[in-house]
Amino acid sequence: MREDERGRPTEFGTVYPDDRHILVTDKVSTVVQFRHLDYAMERCVVNITIPQQDGHFDPAVKLADPSMVDVWVLDAATELSRYISGSMERAPARRELLTTLTVSRSEASHSSEFHCTSGKFTTVELACSPTHPGCSVDFWQDQRAKPIGGK
Repeated sequence: MREDERGRPTEFGTVYPDDRHILVTDKVSTVVQFRHLDYAMERCVVNITIPQQDGHFDPAVKLADPSMVDVWVLDAATELSRYISGSMERAPARRELLTTLTVSRSEASHSSEFHCTSGKFTTVELACSPTHPGCSVDFWQDQRAKPIGGK
C-alpha cells in the first residue's frame, strides 16, 4: 500500500497539505479507514460525493460517469498509518462486500447503515465492480472541508 501526496514547493520548503487521493480503476483500489469516536452512535454509512472545485481547492476530478464501485469491509481492527511500522506493508484481507455504489457527478451515493463500534476502526476498500466494466474514479478529497453528513 502507498499514500499519494500533493506536495508543492514554497519559499519556506515543500508544503504537504492533508488532502487524500481517491483512485479506483480496474487495476487500482483505494483503502479508506474511519475511527468511530462518538459513543453510542454506532450506526454508520459510507457516502461518496464527488467534490466540486472552488477558489481554494481543486479536486482534479477524472470520472467515468457513472462508475460502479464495490465497497469491501476489510479485516483490520487497528489503525493503518505510515507512522506505525508494518501497518501499511500490505492491504488487509477482504471480509465482506458491504455494497456496490454508483459514483456520479450528479448525485451522492451511500450505503445502507451498518454497525460501527465506538472507539474502533472501520476499514473499507473501494474497488471497481467486476460486473460493470469501464469504471474509473479519480479525485482528491480536501481534509479541511466541513463534513456534509446527509447532504
